[in-house]
Amino acid sequence: MPATANERADLQRLRGVALSELRRNRDALSTLQDAAATAPVDDEELNAAIYAEIGTVLQIEERFNAAIEANRRALDWLNQCRHADPALRARVLTNLGSSSFRLGQHAEAMAYFIRALDAATDAESLLRIANAHMALGVAARALGELDRALEHCNRALELFSRIHHERTANRIINNLGDVHYAAGRKREAAELQRRCLQRARELKDDFEIGVAAGALARYALEEGKSETAVVLARESQQAAGRSGDHLHQAVAAAVEGAAADRLGRRRVANQRFTQALQILFDRSAAVELAEVCTMYADILRWRGQDDRAFAFMRMAAERDFGKLASLLKAGR
Repeated sequence: MPATANERADLQRLRGVALSELRRNRDALSTLQDAAATAPVDDEELNAAIYAEIGTVLQIEERFNAAIEANRRALDWLNQCRHADPALRARVLTNLGSSSFRLGQHAEAMAYFIRALDAATDAESLLRIANAHMALGVAARALGELDRALEHCNRALELFSRIHHERTANRIINNLGDVHYAAGRKREAAELQRRCLQRARELKDDFEIGVAAGALARYALEEGKSETAVVLARESQQAAGRSGDHLHQAVAAAVEGAAADRLGRRRVANQRFTQALQILFDRSAAVELAEVCTMYADILRWRGQDDRAFAFMRMAAERDFGKLASLLKAGR
């Protein structure tokens, strides 16, 4: 048995990490919370490590507000350390940025990612540096800084390839596709997404299958290829469901709904949009909620339901989704 309170708390932390790896996130969270409750207050780095793991599990569970709170606690503990581990600081800052990004706080996310890159550089950790560049690429694209996004994506791709992280390197291909699409280079974007999807299938990477197939489904929808969009959107939903990525699953459901509506399957369209919006609302995913509300508004306007269309557009613009449940109920 561990002899000290520090050792016992650290053992609980390790158990929590192991449970999370086994996808037993509820058990992992309970174990990590026990570790946090018993860790001595004079061991700042242990407390920081425990709260970093709590934040990671909450982020996996898509509980982004709670994840931010846990990671801020981790950062507070690190700030009290005499010699804080810069690699852990980089990880915590990256996670803070990722959760902020999911909540639609893009400027805050960018600030966290910049600090994460500085900490990762101090730690001389290629993995943490690569993660920070990858995150900065995504944030820069969201802010419309496309040249900067390309620079960060290419740097991340170089580093992940160097350290032989094939899956993560493939995810950068998807990010590059997103940047090219945002820049209007749709042919290059589609080529990159197809390359990413094929490699993800080979690697059996369900997360990236969900992301890349979802992107290609959106492209097909825009090109008027509704049947192709349905097939790709369903592949995306199935893969995202297997990986536990409910945000991409929801957006893909909305794409399927939009394609179904164009094919005259109005009932299916309504079901998919309702499913997508409920998933996103439950997770406070403001960016994706706004995107799906806008998609649904376009469909409602095309159907001649101008008042409902305006209500969804207003929610998307104001990022205020308090009336979502009543609007969905009224449309049944």
